[in-house]
Amino acid sequence: MSVLYKDFEKLKNESLKIVLKSHTTIIGTLQDSDILGNIVLKFAKVSQKNKNEMIYKDLIIRGNSVRYIILPVNFGF
Repeated sequence: MSVLYKDFEKLKNESLKIVLKSHTTIIGTLQDSDILGNIVLKFAKVSQKNKNEMIYKDLIIRGNSVRYIILPVNFGF
């Protein structure tokens, strides 16, 4: 996990798309992350099936609820 954490440090202030295990989709700007996989986004747009979109100024996502993360196209390992 520490390798992924170091790569996430490079992504600060980049836009990410995160899909949760609950099939909720979140798009926002990465503000911070920690070694446990927790993610802090700013200006996050949360979309759930059959529900209205909600926008949050700051949003904390627990690491173990993340299904996958779509990285920016210009980011390379």
